[in-house]
Amino acid sequence: MLGLHFLNAAFLAGLAAVALPILIHLVHRRRAKEVPFSSLRYLLHIDERVARRHRLQELAILAMRCGVLALVAMALAKPLFRPEGTPVGGRGATTAVFVVDDSYSMGLSEGGVTLFEQARSSAMAIAKALRPGDSALLLAPHRMPPADELRPSNDLGAVAKQIASMRLSHEPTLLASALAAAYDVLAKAETPNRELYVLSDLQANGWDPILEKGFGERTQDVDVYLVPLAAAEVRNLAVTEVEAVAAGGLREAPVWVTALVSNEGRRDEQARLQVIVDGRAVAEQAISAARGETIPVALTLPAQSAGQHRGTVRLTSDALAEDDERHFVVDVRDAISVLLVNGRSARTSYENATYYLERALRPEVQADESRSAIVPEVCKPEELAGRPLATHAAVLLSDVPALSPDAAKALSDWVRGGGAAVVFLGPDVKTAEWNDTLAKTGLAPIRLGPVVGADSGEEVFFTLRDLAPRHPLLASLSRSRPPVDLTTPRFFRYVKTSLVGDAQVLARFPGGDPALLEARVGAGRVFVCASGCTTEWTNFPLRVSFLPFVHNLVYWLSEGGRGATSMAVGAPLRFPYAAASGVRGVQVTSPDGKEVAKSRGETVGAWDALFDPIREPGFVAWKEDGGDARGGVLAVNVDPDESDLARVSKDEVEKAFPAGAVRVLSPGAEIVSERERSRNGVPLGDAFLILALAMLLGELYLSNRIAFGARPKSAASPSAAQLSGLPGGS
Repeated sequence: MLGLHFLNAAFLAGLAAVALPILIHLVHRRRAKEVPFSSLRYLLHIDERVARRHRLQELAILAMRCGVLALVAMALAKPLFRPEGTPVGGRGATTAVFVVDDSYSMGLSEGGVTLFEQARSSAMAIAKALRPGDSALLLAPHRMPPADELRPSNDLGAVAKQIASMRLSHEPTLLASALAAAYDVLAKAETPNRELYVLSDLQANGWDPILEKGFGERTQDVDVYLVPLAAAEVRNLAVTEVEAVAAGGLREAPVWVTALVSNEGRRDEQARLQVIVDGRAVAEQAISAARGETIPVALTLPAQSAGQHRGTVRLTSDALAEDDERHFVVDVRDAISVLLVNGRSARTSYENATYYLERALRPEVQADESRSAIVPEVCKPEELAGRPLATHAAVLLSDVPALSPDAAKALSDWVRGGGAAVVFLGPDVKTAEWNDTLAKTGLAPIRLGPVVGADSGEEVFFTLRDLAPRHPLLASLSRSRPPVDLTTPRFFRYVKTSLVGDAQVLARFPGGDPALLEARVGAGRVFVCASGCTTEWTNFPLRVSFLPFVHNLVYWLSEGGRGATSMAVGAPLRFPYAAASGVRGVQVTSPDGKEVAKSRGETVGAWDALFDPIREPGFVAWKEDGGDARGGVLAVNVDPDESDLARVSKDEVEKAFPAGAVRVLSPGAEIVSERERSRNGVPLGDAFLILALAMLLGELYLSNRIAFGARPKSAASPSAAQLSGLPGGS
């Protein structure tokens, strides 16, 4: 009926009352009597005209009376206007699932109210508007209940309380799994109405993966109500990255802090950046960033004592407070012990295979100026088995011809327990014996092949290509001041190396052969250079880049032994160990000072200490039970990608769902009435009653006009001239 629907169609039976005025009218006509009245010829003529008008008025009154009854009956039936082809809600029970975006970008504030608070109040209003017999379920993407608890509840009050108690997370947008779970729940619902409410800021970083896949294959029987939330004015500066190192790796040296600040807002911004170390403000700087600009901010902090120090880079608070600070841990070492394994001993020191490594790690400086934090020790390959490797942060092998079975086992066990080894190949390396050792111990997932390079005296060389810029070692070199360029050293010969397992190639030679690679072995790491660190095969030791490369290599490897110093909120927290390490467990304390629950996961010859994810930014403290009883601090930070507040459009979101399934609601006080209009259609009951009242007033007017003698001019008394012609006239 042209989009007209009735929620209480039973009241349409009242339309039968329309017949009553008609019956009364007909009965009244039957009772009328004709009375002859002669000698009033002209009056009869006049009364015919009057009668016609009276009949028209009576018909109008009859129509109005019928119309009043019909409109009242239709108003009681609750008429709605809704386009044809869409289901009419409100008939029968409803199953509603609320998916409320709890990512930290929803913490964007406007007028002192965050988008998350708007979403929460809107969801509560809709939940309270549900009727007895309905059921509802709340899904917060970062606090999803177990799969066996994904059941709608008929206790609508409890669902409203759950919504009211929701907390904003510190994690990025994660809606895809929640939406999939919501559809699965609604697919099992047996109620006539199935409704999905999605309340989100439509941040592009979180919605792009959803739009790529979409939910178009899902059932058409689910009505999707989208509640987009946005701030009218977006102002947001974010600290997206922080790096802090002790200058040059020297003890009691200044600490260099580099922070990246991004302007994710819609206008130029100014702010103040403050650095806090161990609870004390140690540096401050004014910054200015244009719209869409990312600026580096470099600060030099006072020298710190040996140990791990907790630091925070903090910006002036703005509309999104979650990304206004970023935590870091600066590790100032008293000393890092490194064992150098000399594969070729010679009469003169500069002919030793470890000569350039030792010079790089133990540079000659002026007396009483500074000392290197790295303390190298040198040994022969045959001495490796008897060394207490646990006292060293890393073991560097240079041009070692081969390893004895005992030395190979000692080195392999130590690496699997969390140690770090570096293998520089060279002219004295016996590839067949090394391949046998690698195959038996699994020290590195590689196989050595023939030597590649020109004969002596030829000007043929190779340079490093295809460097992995995101690897921590290479990234730290590129951020050095000045940046370290690894593409300038020349390599004249190298050992052709092939991968036989999982390993990451950090750089290649022009032909594609691996030049630098890293492999995880148990809980430790092995770094391999296909060329050497002596001048027979390369000029790398003579380049200015060699010293920072070796220093950063040692620092990076030693960090692996001590544990990482940063992690993202919500990331898994895992400590792998070899069975021989003697570690019985790990104690972890979260940023709020509570001990984190853990479970021990057994593997072949090793175990993992698996912990519940850390949900809050701040600092996590950890300490081993047994073994070397190592410990440390982790800086936990929010995902910087969530600071990008770019949004997808409502039209794009609608395309991700079945055609015609999405209806858009505006957050705020009118969301319930807007939802009802969208859900059921536009109510017409009040309009019908107003129209019925208007007809009733019209009926009263016409009835009174007839009853109290209001006559038209044509019904006036006839003139004397008219009467003179009548019988008996003068």
